[in-house]
Amino acid sequence: MNLQQLRYFLAAAKLKSFSKAAKAMYVSQPALSKQIALLENQLQITLFERTSNGVQLTEKGAQLYQQLTPLVNQLDAILRAFAEPKEIRLGVLPSIGTYYLPELVSRLTFLNLTPIIKNTSAELIKLMEAGEADAAIVQDRPQLGTMRQALLFEETYLAAVPIGHPLSQQTEIRLTHFNQTNVILQQTACDSREYFELEFRKLGLKPKITLVHGLFESLLAYAVSLEGIAFIPKMMASSITHRQIVYKPIENQYFRRSIHLLARSDAIFNRLMEEFSMLPFIPNEAPPQLS
Repeated sequence: MNLQQLRYFLAAAKLKSFSKAAKAMYVSQPALSKQIALLENQLQITLFERTSNGVQLTEKGAQLYQQLTPLVNQLDAILRAFAEPKEIRLGVLPSIGTYYLPELVSRLTFLNLTPIIKNTSAELIKLMEAGEADAAIVQDRPQLGTMRQALLFEETYLAAVPIGHPLSQQTEIRLTHFNQTNVILQQTACDSREYFELEFRKLGLKPKITLVHGLFESLLAYAVSLEGIAFIPKMMASSITHRQIVYKPIENQYFRRSIHLLARSDAIFNRLMEEFSMLPFIPNEAPPQLS
């Protein structure tokens, strides 16, 4: 028997669902179910009964839940106080650092975040592997090693189209529209450029790619001057505007990015996830359905 098994039990009892408890505890449902089964075996009692809506506690399970809840909460508070890091070195991408990090830092001042900005997720992961960062917010690169990880949010890209461009009158930009169309990407190595170059190859599309310097605001200016199309993450589009640019959705919301949190230790991971869950990130969007 271990403390994590008890936490899984309490989460399942509170949420009345193994799947919801697994999501809340950032583990797979089979892993959580296995640990609860081990706990039941060690205690020699049945803790849950399955219902059409999920699970409910047995009489013995309810008694255990009532007695364990204050004890585990108190123990977690004690452990958190001793394990609280004095500083968290948080690796972030330029887009995260520029558009999302200020709000993170303002809300999490008591965590003493020290940002480390790198151009690519690969660089951030190398920092963590070398022990030079405690956590990182990366794009499209879930890590399958010993690091703790969680999906923070997903978002689609919008097409930034200059007013007057032939595609500016389209309600939605079809994927085939990008064939032989001038597309503006960042010249500096970055996850977004790598992503779009890969997706174009997978789709068999051959846009005319122009590489330029700068972040997303610069891409809009270049899109206007070069009569090309740039790609802006949906959340950023509300704050990055240009009087000669219109944003258009892309067919099937095909182009998208996923933002993940990686952490080297359970203490840092749990602390950050506790706070990040309170931040106003957009809800995860449904994955695209392609015909």
